[in-house]
Amino acid sequence: MNRFVFIAARVLLGLIFFVFGLNGLFHFMPTPPLPEHIDFFMKALTSTGYFLPTVAICQTLAGLLLLLNKQVPLALLILAPICVQIFLFHVYIKWTPLSRQKTN
Repeated sequence: MNRFVFIAARVLLGLIFFVFGLNGLFHFMPTPPLPEHIDFFMKALTSTGYFLPTVAICQTLAGLLLLLNKQVPLALLILAPICVQIFLFHVYIKWTPLSRQKTN
């Protein structure tokens, strides 16, 4: 049973990062409209010309390694800073405290 859970988690994580890494490179999924402050942040990252493609390549490579069950510790090591950055983005940029939310 434990073996099945670990395999399912590895494949699911690999599939998520592989598909969204490819989307970062080839843009086959539509991007929803972004709030102004997030759009400003994304334009700043895009203007560097290297940051978002590098992250997409790392996501795709690590996802593929997880799917193939090859070099799994290396894949997780590659994904660790990406996961931390995703978490920090949601905490500091996307999240708004209840006191700052607009009520109708």
